[in-house]
Amino acid sequence: MDELAPFLERTEFLDRDNPAIQAAVARVTAGSRDDIDRAVRIHDLVRDEVDFGWAPTFDGGRASATLARKVGFCNTKTPLFVTMLRAAGIPARIHFAGIDTRLLAPLIEPRGPYVGHSYAEVFLDGRWLHGTATSSTCRSMRRRSNGSARPDVRSASASTRMDDRRGTGVRTASCSS
Repeated sequence: MDELAPFLERTEFLDRDNPAIQAAVARVTAGSRDDIDRAVRIHDLVRDEVDFGWAPTFDGGRASATLARKVGFCNTKTPLFVTMLRAAGIPARIHFAGIDTRLLAPLIEPRGPYVGHSYAEVFLDGRWLHGTATSSTCRSMRRRSNGSARPDVRSASASTRMDDRRGTGVRTASCSS
């Protein structure tokens, strides 16, 4: 487990010891059964209680600021998700990918062929799983019938789907079930 210690640490922007972060994690994980249940509850809090929207800065803000603002997008909600997972004792890290801007044309006016996107990688069941809590249209962490966690990319929107094996537009991410 020592190799996972860096993925539990506090950083300047992943401020897991912030009182508001600690209180939100305690509230949402009360009565949870295990790490999978805690991860799903934290995922759902970030997805459902932090509205999708543009933050004052593209990135670089503290997770606690996103929680207080209750508005964010992938590059602000992902650090919040990772911070809350770490506060719950679940190893987590941020992964970055480039999304083909043609997929985003209805939403933004892209200035290049790719736009940066971030999502979380969560260590559960002895392996790293990919997940996003960016939008309520993306329920990316689900529980299998046997109780293990898995990412669910089938219901993800085009802008946050993480499976490039079928040419979905994400250059660097892959997702295994």
